[in-house]
Amino acid sequence: MSKIVEFRQRIIDEIREKLPELNHVDWYDGLFDEDDVKEWGEAAPSAYISLLRTGTHPHSTGEMLVDLNVVVAVVTQDHQFAREADEMNWELIEKIAILAKDNKFGDPNAGPGENVDFKRMRHPDLRREAVAIGIVEWTTNVTIGVNRSRLREEILGTDGNPITFPQILTGRSTLRGEAPTVVSFEDER
Repeated sequence: MSKIVEFRQRIIDEIREKLPELNHVDWYDGLFDEDDVKEWGEAAPSAYISLLRTGTHPHSTGEMLVDLNVVVAVVTQDHQFAREADEMNWELIEKIAILAKDNKFGDPNAGPGENVDFKRMRHPDLRREAVAIGIVEWTTNVTIGVNRSRLREEILGTDGNPITFPQILTGRSTLRGEAPTVVSFEDER
């Protein structure tokens, strides 16, 4: 599974756990239309999570840092009295905004949530359908790829288990992938 998809699933799982009042929590592709709003309204209160890539930064280890824009659409609907969806929606998007700030969602490859912003969407069709939609957005990043530095710290032994070098690896040969020159700390005496 992609690290980005895994991170999205961690967000979904944590929102499900921390906000049990939501009937449905799932992912979506970042776009929605009237048909989606009608369908989402039937499952309300619900939340839909989308990750939008915003750029990458190569790291000296060989990995890439992927900047992500996380978008959570929260849908509520009037059930007992008019405009109750509005109050419920503000409460839910506020809780998600608090949850998102500085949260890595248990992912060691993710950065903390930053630049959290939330707002309500306004449209006459939403009011006619007695539906309220709120959006919570934040930025984060996920590191993907193989850490080449970590690969140089250990090799696989004949039994398949990793052997970690307690010495410093030196020499130009390590850059070409050849057998490294090993310098022990004892050699410096």
